[in-house]
Amino acid sequence: MPDAPEAEAIEEEALELEQDEERDGEERREEIDHEPIFTGAHGVGTRFAGRIGRHATAYGAAAAAGMLAGLAGVGIFTQFLDQSEFGKMAVLSTISTMITTIATLGIMQGTMRRVHGHSGDDEEGDVGELDREALAADPRLALTTGLVLTIAAGGVLFVVAVVLQREVADLFGGPRDATLIMLAAGAGVAGGVMRFARNILRLQLRSAAYLAVTLVYAFGGIPVAIPLLQAGLGVEAVLIGFIVANGAASALCLALMATDLRPAVSLREAREILRGGLVYVPIMAGMHAIQMGDTLLVATFGGLSDTGLYRVAQRIAMPVSFGTSVFQQSWGPLKRDMTQVAVDRVDEARRYAAHLFTYYAVFIAALVLGIAMLADQLVKVASGEFGEAAAIVPLTTLSVAGHGWFIFSYRNSRLPGQMLWMIGLTLVAALLFIAFSVLLIPSLGAIGAPIAAIAAWGLVSAVMLVTNQLIGEPIPYEYRNLLALGGLTVAAWLVSRWLLPETTLGTLARLALLLGWAATLLRIGVVPRSDVHAVGRFLRDASGVDSRRELRARLAGLEGDDALLVEELVRRRRPPSEVADRTGLSEEEALAHAVRVLRRVAGGTEQPKETDARLGAVLLGRMTRSERDMGVMEIVTAGADPIEADLVKRAIAAAGSRQVRRRT
Repeated sequence: MPDAPEAEAIEEEALELEQDEERDGEERREEIDHEPIFTGAHGVGTRFAGRIGRHATAYGAAAAAGMLAGLAGVGIFTQFLDQSEFGKMAVLSTISTMITTIATLGIMQGTMRRVHGHSGDDEEGDVGELDREALAADPRLALTTGLVLTIAAGGVLFVVAVVLQREVADLFGGPRDATLIMLAAGAGVAGGVMRFARNILRLQLRSAAYLAVTLVYAFGGIPVAIPLLQAGLGVEAVLIGFIVANGAASALCLALMATDLRPAVSLREAREILRGGLVYVPIMAGMHAIQMGDTLLVATFGGLSDTGLYRVAQRIAMPVSFGTSVFQQSWGPLKRDMTQVAVDRVDEARRYAAHLFTYYAVFIAALVLGIAMLADQLVKVASGEFGEAAAIVPLTTLSVAGHGWFIFSYRNSRLPGQMLWMIGLTLVAALLFIAFSVLLIPSLGAIGAPIAAIAAWGLVSAVMLVTNQLIGEPIPYEYRNLLALGGLTVAAWLVSRWLLPETTLGTLARLALLLGWAATLLRIGVVPRSDVHAVGRFLRDASGVDSRRELRARLAGLEGDDALLVEELVRRRRPPSEVADRTGLSEEEALAHAVRVLRRVAGGTEQPKETDARLGAVLLGRMTRSERDMGVMEIVTAGADPIEADLVKRAIAAAGSRQVRRRT
C-alpha cells in the first residue's frame, strides 16, 4: 500500500470524515466529557451513529444498485426463460458463487489481517481487536500475494470444473449442460478476483471506489445478455453476461488498486495469509452452506421448477438482505474508528448497545414488513407464470434477515472466547439447516428452505443472546419497546394478509398501514421523538460538506508558526527534524505543537496533553493506513481521549485536501 499521508490518500480520507458544527473549543470539550451517550447534538453516541450513517449512505447506494440490477434481471430473464430454465440458471449462478467464495475462502480474510490487522468483514462478523503481530512488514507485497493466491485458487477450481463438468451437469440437468458448467466456473473465477479486490477497497474506506465497482458488477452483464437471449441462446446468454460483468468489475478493481500492489509475491506472506485466514474457514463454510445450499437443496429435492419460483422469491426479498448487509459493511471497518472506541469507553452499562439493538430491530422489522405486505405486487416484476412465488416471499424475507440478525447479535455480544462461539454456532446453524431442509423440502416444496433457514438462524441467535446475558457482559435490553415492536408488526401483517384485498386500492391501503405502523412506534415511544429530531443531525454528518468547508477555512486562516507547522508537516510532509530546525523547536515540540493546533482548529482544546508528540509522530509520519490506525489505537488504549484523536485526524485529512492547498 502507498504511504497513507500522501496527497491522494489524504484527499480520499478528507471525503470520508465529517466535522461538527462550530463551537468554542473549551465549550465543545466540556460537552464531550459530560453529556449523555446517545442524546444531544454532540454526544459520542450521536457522533458514532452519524459516522455509521455516512458510510451506510455510500454502501446503501451500492446495495440499491445491486437490488435494482437483481430485480431488473428477474423482469428481463423471466421473459425469455420458463420456470425450469430460470431454476437451472439459479443453480448455475449458485455454482458460480460457490467457486467465487471458495477461491477467496480464508485468503481474503487472511490478507485483510496481514494488511490491516483485522478482517472487518461484514459476513463473518469479525470483532477482533487490531492485531499488530498480524501486520505485514510490506503491506503492498502482502496484498499482491493475496491477490495471486486468489487467482491461483480460482484457476485450480476452474480445472476441477472442467474435469467434472459432465458429472456435475448430470446432477442438475443433463450431459448437454456440461458447457454451462464451464461458463459458470469462468464467471466464478472472475467473481473471485472481484470479490477479493472489492472488499479490500471497502476496508480501506474507499466507499466511492466500492460503489463504482458495484455498479459495473451489478449492471454490466444485462446489456450483454439481452441480445443473446433475443437470439435464442437461453441460459448461456445469462452466464456470458455474468462473465463479462465479473471480468469488467475485476479489471476496474485492479486499476483502482494499482498503487496498492507491488509486482512481487512472497512464499512467507502466502503462508502467513493462509494461517491467518484459517480461523474464518469454518465460519464462512457454515454460513455459505445456508446461503447457497438452499438453492441446491431445493433443486435436488423439489426440482428445477420449484427452484425457479424460489429464485424469484429470493430476488424480491433482496431489500432485506442488502439492508442488513449495508449495516454490517458500515459497522465492520468502523470497529477501529475513534468514535466506536469512545462509545465503548463510556458505555460501561451497555445502554448504547441496548439502544442500538432496538433500532436495528425496528430497521429489520420495517424491511420485512414492507416486502412481505407488498409481495403480490412485487412478484409481478417477473412474468405471469411466476406468480406463485408471492407465497414464498414473506418467509424468504425472514430467512435472509435471520443471517443479519445472527451477525448483529454476535457483534453486540462480549463473551469469553467469542470467536469460538462464532465458529461453533455457525456450524450448528449449518447442520440444523441441512437437516430441516431434507425433512421439509420434499413435503412442502420450495417453501421448506426458508422455514429451515429461519429455524436455524433463530435458534443460534437465541443461544448467542442468552449466553451473553449469562456469562458475558449483559445488555439492559429495552424489553417493553421490543415487545411493542413485535406486537405491532405481527398485527400489521395480519391486517394486511387477511383484511385488505389484492387490488390497487388494497395496495394503497397497505402503504397507509405501513405509515400508520411507523407513526404508532413514534406515538408509544419505541422510537423517541428526541431521536427523530436527531435525524437531521445524522444526515448532516453523513454529508459533512458545510462543516468540511468551515474547517478548511479555519486552516487557511492560520498564521505564524501555526501556519508554518501545518504547511510543512501536514501538507508538504516534511520530516519533523527538518521542520523543527526552521521553527527553533525540538522535533518532539514541533509535533506536539502541530497536534495542538490541529485539535484547536477542529474544535477541541489546545491544552497540552502528554500524548501529543506520540500522536503527531504516528499521524504525521510516513506510514501505511493500517500502521497508522494501529499506532493511534495503542495511544488511545494507553489513555488518550479517542474523540480528541479523532478531531486531529479530521483536521489532518482536511489540511491535506486540494481545496486547502489551492488557498495557500
